[in-house]
Amino acid sequence: MKKFEAIYMLSEIAMRDGIYRYLTIKTGVFGREIGFSQQSTSRKLNELYSQGLIDKVVLIRGLKVKITKKGIDYLMDEIKKMGLIGEKIRRIIIEGSVTSGMGEGTYYMSREGYIRQFMSFFGERPYPGTLNILLDNEMGEIISFLKSNYRYRLNGFREMERTFGDVILHRATLNGHPCFIIFPERGHYENVVEIVSSENLRNKFSLKDGDRVKLEVFPYD
Repeated sequence: MKKFEAIYMLSEIAMRDGIYRYLTIKTGVFGREIGFSQQSTSRKLNELYSQGLIDKVVLIRGLKVKITKKGIDYLMDEIKKMGLIGEKIRRIIIEGSVTSGMGEGTYYMSREGYIRQFMSFFGERPYPGTLNILLDNEMGEIISFLKSNYRYRLNGFREMERTFGDVILHRATLNGHPCFIIFPERGHYENVVEIVSSENLRNKFSLKDGDRVKLEVFPYD
């Protein structure tokens, strides 16, 4: 049995309280619930049993199964690894230097079409401007990840004769202060990211061009 299958099977048993007590199952029903055939489920349970990860009692119709101490230890070790992976995904560090922009942030963040959506998500009005960060060279793949994995998106709209594209946002902090990193669909920057807050961050932290900053970004918060 492949490792991920063992983890999956143990997790499904655990979710049904098969840690504290024997769980009575029929392999056909259990298999359908977890996406395996009856034969495959029986085989996998036998493998878990032979490895000492579960205990089982054969009934006339069905089985009683329970995760052993060895199985719990095995599952907990894997959960800890998943927790570390989750932390890497949940909290991403971006570093770079403050730089001057072209004034795009001020223009875009003053549009009511964006402001209304921003306030509906976060309950605050964004300062009409952005803090621009020139990224370190190795940040490219991280930025690609953030553009593809997000919770918040401001939908594009039409204002007078002009259309505005979508904007992706992520919660973040700068020096512990809540802010948002934004990625306009029609942005012109390749190596610069824009930071939005309810305050003027440049003034708040007395930042000038060339100052080093570190952002913590939370893609799934």
